[in-house]
Order: sequence, then C-alpha cells, then structure tokens
Amino acid sequence: MSSADRFLIKSLIAVFIISLLLLIAYFFSVIPEEFFTAVLIADSLAVLNYFSGLICIKIGLKGSQDTFFKATLGGMGIRLLVMLLLVFISLTYLNINRNSFIFSILFFYILYLIFELIYLYMKKI
Repeated sequence: MSSADRFLIKSLIAVFIISLLLLIAYFFSVIPEEFFTAVLIADSLAVLNYFSGLICIKIGLKGSQDTFFKATLGGMGIRLLVMLLLVFISLTYLNINRNSFIFSILFFYILYLIFELIYLYMKKI
C-alpha cells in the first residue's frame, strides 16, 4: 500500500471522526440543535464535494496529461458551481442558522480541499 493510499484512508477516517464528534456533541447537548443542523448540512455537502474530488483525481491519474487536467481542473470548476448552487438552495429553502452554515461550509471546504491536494501530491510522487 502506497503512502498516498494510507493518507487517503487516514483522511477518510478523519472525515468520519469529525462527523462522529459532531453527533456526540449534539447528543450530549454541548451544541444547540440549530447549530448542529447547520454544521451537519455543511459537513455533508463538503464531504460529497470531497468524494467527487477524489473520483476526479482517480480518473485523471489513469489517463494522459490532457485527461488529468480535464478531470481535475474541469472537475474542480464543476464541483465549485454545484457547491455554489447547493449553498444557495440550502440558504434559501432550509431553516438553518446562516452564519453557522456559511462558516462551517467554508471551514470544511478548505479542510477537505487540503486533504485532496495532499493526496494528489503524494500520488504524483
């Protein structure tokens, strides 16, 4: 197993632990329900983005350099537009705490993007 694959497993475990800690904090009444709902939705959207990013990276690494750029950069552009649409829909139609949601999605988006970049860097070495 390569170091990139080990990192991928560790990052997936980190994603699971973050979600688990959020659930535990909610069940022990450490965080209020409105905050929990906003952060959980933000984390779920960011995790979907992360998994789709990993799929794009895997597809890009299997092909030529042209395929790689199309899959990673094109995939990143499409994922960013989809995330923007999902954030807009969430803020418009869901009754969630807007500040918690926006800051949480920003935090999780950056965190999982860092995971993607580290994985890509390790995979290319």
